[in-house]
Amino acid sequence: MHRLLAAVLLSLRTTHVAAETRLVRIASKILGEERVVHVSLPPNYSVTRRRYETTYLLDGRVRQFFVITVAAAGYDIVGDAHDYATPPQIVVGVSSRS
Repeated sequence: MHRLLAAVLLSLRTTHVAAETRLVRIASKILGEERVVHVSLPPNYSVTRRRYETTYLLDGRVRQFFVITVAAAGYDIVGDAHDYATPPQIVVGVSSRS
């Protein structure tokens, strides 16, 4: 799992400042197949040195699950009396075979 994460994060170097979603394909010799990983990066990811929490969606083959997870990760209510905003984070959706 650590090698998979390292491969995904190394392939995500970007110069964009806005939030970005990428599709990464990783060939697995052990599984004998290619895995597809969807990754959503927070805004300013490429220009900051901070560390981000990461949410892993293991049912990433369902696009709607990934989209709603990314939306939940960006939850923020403007003008709310309480601070319910989630911190910026990376969302990784791993596509697996059923």
